[in-house]
Amino acid sequence: EKMRAAIRARTESMGIEKSKVSADYIAAKTKAATAAGSASAASENSDMFGGLDLSQINSEKTISKSEWNEDLPSMFYDPESELSKEEQEQVDPVMSKNLVEQAMAEFSNAKWPDFASALREVGLML
Repeated sequence: EKMRAAIRARTESMGIEKSKVSADYIAAKTKAATAAGSASAASENSDMFGGLDLSQINSEKTISKSEWNEDLPSMFYDPESELSKEEQEQVDPVMSKNLVEQAMAEFSNAKWPDFASALREVGLML
């Protein structure tokens, strides 16, 4: 209670009053939102709500072109059944290379430690 009295005294000395602007602003925005919500619900297009088209949402399962059974484990998933050869090469260009070129690409992209940091690690491990 002493803390509240001290805060009130300090705000009065600074000339700060309680502001009703934020409470009025929130009340006005709430009223505008409820009015807009009721106006859109009463409109002729009942599939629209707040600017969203709810007609695209349904509870029926759509079947993709791969006919993937989601009950199977992912280790049986075959991405080649969904992508063409050109799409696969665009997604993973290293895949189309032979094994040596794939290894070279992987090793060239790897970050290798310099001699000093490798020696420091060995020293710390011992």
